[in-house]
This record gives sequence, structure tokens and C-alpha cells, in this order.
Amino acid sequence: MNANEWINLDRTVTSSKRYYAHFDLRTDIGQQKEYILSADKVAAHSFYPFIHYKKDMTKYKSGVGKKPKERDICYAAHIDRCIYQYYSFVLNELYNERLKRDNISNVPVAYRTDLHKNNIHFAKRAFDFIKSCASAHIMIGDFTKFFDMLDHNYLKRQWCSLLEVERLPKDHFAVFKNITQFSMFELTDILRLNGLDDSIGGRRALNKQQRALTKEQFRSNKSLVKKNPNPWGIPQGSPISGLLANLYMLEIDKQIYDFVSAVGGLYMRYSDDFIIVLPRKKNQDSEVILKQIPSIIIVCIEKRDSFLNAMDIPPKARILARETCMKSIPKEA
Repeated sequence: MNANEWINLDRTVTSSKRYYAHFDLRTDIGQQKEYILSADKVAAHSFYPFIHYKKDMTKYKSGVGKKPKERDICYAAHIDRCIYQYYSFVLNELYNERLKRDNISNVPVAYRTDLHKNNIHFAKRAFDFIKSCASAHIMIGDFTKFFDMLDHNYLKRQWCSLLEVERLPKDHFAVFKNITQFSMFELTDILRLNGLDDSIGGRRALNKQQRALTKEQFRSNKSLVKKNPNPWGIPQGSPISGLLANLYMLEIDKQIYDFVSAVGGLYMRYSDDFIIVLPRKKNQDSEVILKQIPSIIIVCIEKRDSFLNAMDIPPKARILARETCMKSIPKEA
């Protein structure tokens, strides 16, 4: 499907509609398609700051109790969101084709537009592989603050590689520049400026307004806008963030997959969470092999420190025996 076909689909227009209040008026891709399809207009577009808030992700685990956790969420202005959604589609089409060429279509499973499966399917695939092994070692882990630690220069190189260009086209560069050098306005400040409480009721009242702030309020409170001062990190919550996280991992996924599949193993990644399963074989120490994974990532990324500081190997990555994992796999899986 080409971009012109996609942008005219009813489901594309419907999915682009959001009803929250932001710094611009509500709109959708159907109303803005002429603007969005113009590379010149996107290249010259002035993006609004994101609105930022912390989402409560507290988990409750039996025998452990409450485990407090927060996630930083940024949501884009309406016209900006439509632009991000369009470029996410364009890049996703190229990304899916690249995965096929690299033979790693089954490795990254989050934020995909072509798999048409859900987490149950992905979990079953991992369970089935583990059960098919007479004996195995399993590594499970994640990348802490994954979106916050993506190096901008490396991301740009991956973006260029996907487009097969040496320099990003001007419209793509505008999107890249804003998603990396992003700015944000705290939701709590917006509520305060509107005389609203930071509560469910306050947020509902805000979202009934045409704009989050009047034009005059926005201009007179620009000192409250915070800019990303770092050469790393992208906002989590935009329509393009998930795709860019996958794009960032493209070469790393390929290297790990080749390494693991060469010894008959399974590698699968869901955003910042991953699982690697290595069958135990005669004259092959699967646990020792698993411990070589971090060095593969080091080779892939030229600027290593910021990314590797985020990778939890150790302490959060764990290597388990098959017998331990089998206890937690549902019998019907």
C-alpha cells in the first residue's frame, strides 16, 4: 500500500482523531492530508511542545505486594500527531521490508503493522519453543529507560540507512529534529494556569476546552517550556516513537538473531523486553554463550556508554534453566 492510498483510508482518518485539548485546535489526517503530503510544508513546520505527564504504572505481584512505577508520557499537538503518524507509516513500510530481507521478521514484535498478532501469540511462540527443548537456558531482561537513552546520532544513521540515503531529506530531517530536540510543557502547569486541580475531574475539564491554553497564555508562559538538553532520548507516547525504537535496534536485532540462531536458539524482543532461549547441546555451554550477548551490542553501537548504561545485564537480566521456566508456563499454552 502506498502513502496516498493509506492516507485516504477511513481507518487512517479515524485513528488520527484525538479529543484531548492541546495548544492547537483538534484536527485529523483527512483535513490535513494536503499539508502533510507536502515535503516543503513539513520541512518548514513549527512543531508545538509536547504535553508531559507521569503515568502511574504501579504493579501488584502476589507475595511481593505493590511495586511503584511511573512512566513519562508525552502527547503531541493535533497537527504534529498527524505528521508523526504519516511518517511512522512511511518508515514502517520500509522497516517491514528490511526485516524480511534480513530474515528477522519474527524478532521485534512490538509496534508492528504487519504481524496482525497480539501478546498471546508471541508468548505462545516462546512457550512452545521452550517446551520443545529437552533442556535449555533462558535469558530474560529489559533495557531500563529505553526511549530515554536512544542516542540521536546513531538513530539518525539508522534512519538514513533505512531510506538508503547519506543525508535525511528535508522533511524527514524536520521530523527527526523535533522528535530528538523535543520540548514539553508540564500538564500540571497547564492545569494550574487554567485554575484546575491535578485530578481526573481537572483533566476532564481541561479536555473540554478548545485549547489547553489560549494563544496569549501560551505566549506569556513560554518560560515553562522545557527542552531536551541531551544528545539522547525521544519522548514516549508519540505515534512515531515505537517505530523509531525498533529502527534503533535494527542492526542489534540482526546481530543477536544471527548469533543465537546459529546455535539453534530463539531471540524475540518486545520493545525494551527481550527473551533468548538456547537449547543445551553436547559440547555447548548455553549459559556461557548467553553471557556473550552484551558484547554483541557493544560492537553494533559506536557510541556505547549511554546505551550500555541502560542495559540491565546485570542486574535485571536473568538466566534461567528450562525447568524453572516450565513451572510458570500455563499447561494450556
